[in-house]
Amino acid sequence: MGIYTLTFMCANLSHAKAKNIQVVTEYFQNYQFKTEDGYLSGFAVEVVNEIFEKTEFTADIHVLPWGRALKTAKEEKNTLIFSIARTQARQKHFKWIGILSREPQFVWGLKERFPHKIKLQEDLKPFHFVVIRNTNPDDVLTELGFSQIIRVSTEQQLVGMLYKHRVDFVASGEEVMRYRLASQGFDFRDITAVHSFDNLSSDLGIAMNVNSDPKVLEAFEKAFIELKQSGELSALKKKWQIKF
Repeated sequence: MGIYTLTFMCANLSHAKAKNIQVVTEYFQNYQFKTEDGYLSGFAVEVVNEIFEKTEFTADIHVLPWGRALKTAKEEKNTLIFSIARTQARQKHFKWIGILSREPQFVWGLKERFPHKIKLQEDLKPFHFVVIRNTNPDDVLTELGFSQIIRVSTEQQLVGMLYKHRVDFVASGEEVMRYRLASQGFDFRDITAVHSFDNLSSDLGIAMNVNSDPKVLEAFEKAFIELKQSGELSALKKKWQIKF
């Protein structure tokens, strides 16, 4: 996947402001995606757009493979990243601007292969999981001692491995799985949640490099609080059908 510099939908961002802020992200279901005319749109994009509107900064946004986006945000100060899972391992690298959602996570398998629930987490360890490299499922499954992990780079590979029976399970939230399957022409009724994976459930949010300018961090934190208290965040969740 290449690097894309994309423009926010809001035309008002074109007016001159004080300073560009580097923003990195990936394509991720209805949180951030590229429209047919080349714009970046989605729930998280609109939230970030509104935050920038409330500050004196402009966004210089790059869509990257997730591993590269995460590395950039970890290493370069004054860099904002979204939508990123808030995990313990990431606390030392980031200052959290705000939380977008918190979706319960499940272990998904093909219904024809796994018609019954698996109650114990330990009973999942002999099975093969597919994950997108450097994502929250990758990190958590590794930390929990799962060794049968196949790492891929794209959503297409993730779903393809499951349907070709090359792996047993995918760990994901329900809305994300619905989107992944629908976008590739598969039926959500083909799969089933075999286990509720509480360890994987985490806040999904907006963050900045921990070494960023304190005044920049403060400006974005204040803007997010304003967005939340005004009801704008709730309205955007309703618009994009974000349940959590």
